[in-house]
This record gives sequence, C-alpha cells and structure tokens, in this order.
Amino acid sequence: MWSILVMALSTSSCTTTDINTLIQSADDGAIKLGFEKRELRGGLFRLLTYQRLKKPNSPLTIYIEGDGYGWITRHRVSQNPTPRNPVALALALADKQSTNIVYIARPCQYHLTGTQANCDQKFWTSHRFSSEVIDSVDAVIDLIARDNNSRHINLIGYSGGGAVAVLLAAQRDDIASIRTVAGNLDHQMFTEHHKVTPLIFSLNPLNVAENLSNIPQLHFIGRDDDIVPGKVILSYQQKTNNPDCTKVAIVPNTNHYGGWQAQWPDLLGRDVNCLPAH
Repeated sequence: MWSILVMALSTSSCTTTDINTLIQSADDGAIKLGFEKRELRGGLFRLLTYQRLKKPNSPLTIYIEGDGYGWITRHRVSQNPTPRNPVALALALADKQSTNIVYIARPCQYHLTGTQANCDQKFWTSHRFSSEVIDSVDAVIDLIARDNNSRHINLIGYSGGGAVAVLLAAQRDDIASIRTVAGNLDHQMFTEHHKVTPLIFSLNPLNVAENLSNIPQLHFIGRDDDIVPGKVILSYQQKTNNPDCTKVAIVPNTNHYGGWQAQWPDLLGRDVNCLPAH
C-alpha cells in the first residue's frame, strides 16, 4: 500500500526540485493503484484530480485535500501550498470500499510555483475558504459527475478540506453524505484557539450548518489532535441541531497528521445515516 509521503526539507522554502518530487510521488502512488490523473478547470483554477471510476451511473466518493503547506513559519507564508503529507490522498488510495473514487487537490497544489494563473497566496491563507475556492471545486465536481452520469455524491474532506466539503454541500442538491477527518468546521473558533488572524475573507462552515441538518454526516476527531481540537468540530455539530444526522466520533491513536490511513478501512465502513445513536 502506498504510504503517506513525509518529506523533511533541508531548506525553509520549497524549491522546484522539492515540488517536482512531491508531484512525482503523488502521481506514482495514485497511478500504481489504478487512478487516472486529470487536471480540470473550475472557475479561477485548474485543479489536480486523481480518478478511479469503475461504474458509470453510480455515486461518486470525492476526497478533498487539506490546506497543504500554507505557512513556513507562523508569520511567513509559503510560496507553494503543495502538501508534504497529503492525508486526503492517502485515504483515497486506502479506500477499498467505494466504486467511484475521486481525489481533488486544493487550488495551486501540485503545480510548480508561477505556472498557474490566479495563484495568489491569499487562496491558501486568508481566502482559503472563499467563494472563489468553493466555486472552483464545485465546478470541477460538476464536470466529473456529468461525465460519469453520477447523481449522488459522498464527500470526504480532510482538515481544511472538511470545511470545503461542508461549504460545497450547502450549495449542491446531490450530496448523499459528508464525512470529515480532523475537519476545520468553525474557523472562527479555530483562529481564536490558536490566536491567529481571523479568516474574515473565508466562508465559515458554521454558518451553513443548520441548512445541512438533514444530510447524514460523520465527523472524525483525532484524539491527540492539537491542530484542530475537538471543540471546533463539536461547535459545528451543535449548530446543526440534529445529532441523529450529524454524528462525531473520537478516534484513538490519531493526531492531526497521523494514524488515519491505517484505520481508514474501518472508519470508512461505519454507517453514515440519520438514525439515532445507540
């Protein structure tokens, strides 16, 4: 099984060689397991996708990557957000249950610095959950769903990709379920917790929670996660005001970055429904 790429870079910024290595590693892992690499235009951005579609006219399971390498230090923004540890990709490649699997990287990830239009640093910092970002992913999903004639979509988002998943669900009518892994589902609470600049130019999943109260959801909290603490996810769950549909689960032996891949077959096998919890 392809393992999560973890690179220790020798410099404080990402060089072209580093990015090429990250891209090649992702390509190799995905293609080895039967995924096809496709870059698709959605709104402002061309987004990297890996797709393994085995059955037309059937639901899609879509994995959305986290925020990636947004910051070099607390006060220094990265020039390229390509993730060092692409957890959502690792989960997609570990998925042996879903028939049609799609992985979608976030804007400007897996592209060399300066090669893509509109790759302003704001789109992986202050505007990471802006309407431009959400609309881009939304448009790419439309293309894939149309090509596969898929009428139902199961969304899975990791970290900031969890926020994107929830915000996408709020503007679509074909979402069958939402799962998030260490999802940033209330970025106001998140920034207050870490005492960092509020994401005032980003949409907040908390503000659409009530609109999604009848969609089956399961949000996984890493027991040892000190990046997205459980209270951020519980804040969102409380706002949906429907614990039968919006469930949370604390997962042992996990932190924000590690422990998820090994447990993913079991976690993915858990039912996502609107039945009362036992």
